[in-house]
Amino acid sequence: MTSINDLADDIMQAMQEYTAEVEEAIPEIVDDTASTLVKEIRSRAPKRTDKYAKGWTSRKLGERTRSKEGYARLVCNPKHYSRAHLLEHGHAKRGGGRTAGKLHIQPACDKVLPGLEKKIEEAVKR
Repeated sequence: MTSINDLADDIMQAMQEYTAEVEEAIPEIVDDTASTLVKEIRSRAPKRTDKYAKGWTSRKLGERTRSKEGYARLVCNPKHYSRAHLLEHGHAKRGGGRTAGKLHIQPACDKVLPGLEKKIEEAVKR
């Protein structure tokens, strides 16, 4: 017959294995989603010279930056960061009037991020 202490140890062991599996799966899921998001933004971005579209990238945030958040990746355009909101939402022209914005970031996020939630839920349910 199994003692209570052995049962508790077995449950603890199973929980640690489960936690390790989930902790291994989440970074892979986040990395894949971030690269998909970068590709989606690049394909939707305005391409007058193509430098802006090619500038989109993904990088891992440091431990000190988001230690409470866990594993995180930043999708950004480090070379042309100041243009992103102007191209997304439009801006005032020099002689008056406004330019029309070209939505490319928000639609890409709306398309890709729900899949991230589903993949993480599947990893936790396994």
